[in-house]
Amino acid sequence: MKRSTVRFLLPIVFVGLWATAAILTPGARGQGPDRSHPPEIGPAPSLKLPPIQHLKLKNGLPVVLMEKHDVPLLQVNLVIRAGSVMDPNGKAGLANLAATMLTDGAGARDALMLADAIDYLGARLAAAAGFHTTGVSLFTPLSKLDSSLALLGDVIQRPTFPPAELERRKKERLTTLLQWRDSPAALSSVTFNQVLFRTHPYGAMTMGDEKSIRSTAPDTHAGAPSAYQAGSALRPWTARLWWSA
Repeated sequence: MKRSTVRFLLPIVFVGLWATAAILTPGARGQGPDRSHPPEIGPAPSLKLPPIQHLKLKNGLPVVLMEKHDVPLLQVNLVIRAGSVMDPNGKAGLANLAATMLTDGAGARDALMLADAIDYLGARLAAAAGFHTTGVSLFTPLSKLDSSLALLGDVIQRPTFPPAELERRKKERLTTLLQWRDSPAALSSVTFNQVLFRTHPYGAMTMGDEKSIRSTAPDTHAGAPSAYQAGSALRPWTARLWWSA
């Protein structure tokens, strides 16, 4: 490197070092944070929700409606009073399996056709069962509401429970039970519930045990959706609605 270049760079390096030292000096960066006491808590944010409307359909199904006008989307949650606590003796996991299979074929569509129809609309449709309720959720663009509700109606009212899909679901559950044997977290959770609740339905596995899973047949679970009636359902809607003047 030439001496002239070195002479040119030395002032720049010196200025850079001086600026860095100034930044790192406490006095140069002003008074530091006061750590002698916790910071003051600001005001709590306010939560303002749209008004809740309580409606009822002609078939007696209650509807809870909340309108939000931010985006043209619709969320429907169908909550049915049918869960694993209602599983018959020796048929643990029945409610869970029935809910899972609602989207494995409905109406004139098999599982793949139903999944394609949902994806084509840009919607999401899912079902699951808990201890006391079964939930079916639909998330859809408002412009596809009619088509999406038609799919939801098929899933709730006309599930087909194909035998091939039933066998696939049973194999999945049996595989999961095998995997749980090597999972301390799963084993401790199952054991805790059994010790705490004993013969109460809370003590049973919502997925079922090996015996109940293997004994499940198409005619066994085909009647499970009989609990899916208007009098047993509560449907909350979160919607963005349009009116024409």
